[in-house]
Amino acid sequence: MTKYLIPVLLLISSPALAIDRSYLGAWAREPGNCDFSGAGPFRITAKGIEGHEFDCTTKHATPDGGGWLVQLSCAGEGDTYNLTLRWKILPNGHLRETTKGKVVEYMRCAKAPK
Repeated sequence: MTKYLIPVLLLISSPALAIDRSYLGAWAREPGNCDFSGAGPFRITAKGIEGHEFDCTTKHATPDGGGWLVQLSCAGEGDTYNLTLRWKILPNGHLRETTKGKVVEYMRCAKAPK
C-alpha cells in the first residue's frame, strides 16, 4: 500500500502540478498587449510565472474560494522577493488577480510566443 501512496503524495504536494491547468498560458490587461517584447503580458506555467524582466517559481499553491492562493519566489531586475497572489478565472474567462488589496483583471492572449 505504501508504494502506491508515495507517488500520489508527491503529485499532491508538488507546486508544479498544483495549479489548475485552465490557468496556464499568457495573460495581459488588454488583448492587443500580448507582445512579449516589452512589459505587459505574463505567462503562467506549471512551474510559476514569467514576464518582462521577472521570473517566479511557485513555492505553494492552494485552492481558495473557487480560485487559487499562490505563493511565489521571484527574481527580477537584480532583486529577489516573495509574492502572494490570489487568482480566479471569472465566468467571462478573464483572470482576476488580487495582491495586497489591489485587484487587476487580465484577458487571455490568443496567440503568444513560447
